[in-house]
Amino acid sequence: MVTKKRKTVLDNKVEKVDNHKLIKEIFVDEPSDDNPEEVDLTAIDEVNIKEEITSIVPFISIQNTPIFKGCEGLSEEKNRKCFDKKMKRFVQRHFNSNIANEIGLNSGKYRIDTQFIINDKGEVVDIKIKGPHKKLEKEANRIIKKLPKFTPGKQNNTNVKVRYSLPINFGVE
Repeated sequence: MVTKKRKTVLDNKVEKVDNHKLIKEIFVDEPSDDNPEEVDLTAIDEVNIKEEITSIVPFISIQNTPIFKGCEGLSEEKNRKCFDKKMKRFVQRHFNSNIANEIGLNSGKYRIDTQFIINDKGEVVDIKIKGPHKKLEKEANRIIKKLPKFTPGKQNNTNVKVRYSLPINFGVE
């Protein structure tokens, strides 16, 4: 049995390409007969393949963060800062800290961990909360559900789901 060796030659020419297009090269063995079939490469249409992003992107990794109402038209860096600032202000304005006194928490610092997803339509879904007391968790849930609709986050110019974590810290005296 005779084995043919293939030789790959790389061209030194470098071209800038669009990384969002899928390019697939197909290597075909040479035909065994002496009558090779000719293929007209100009007759092949370009095929655009749009990769569907179904995963959830963490807020810290998203290319274009969701936009909180009032943060429109900012650069990406300023939008992230505006988003965080508006989120903190929203919680401060709406969180009923008297609940901590009502349930008799000892003096000290407490934290409620919240995590939710801003879906590809800008709606808050899949809320998860862990706190020192069920009533505080219920209050945090109430606040998260009150959040306004966002302009969705984008990855590769496609609306995606974005995971956001929001710790709520408060003190009892």
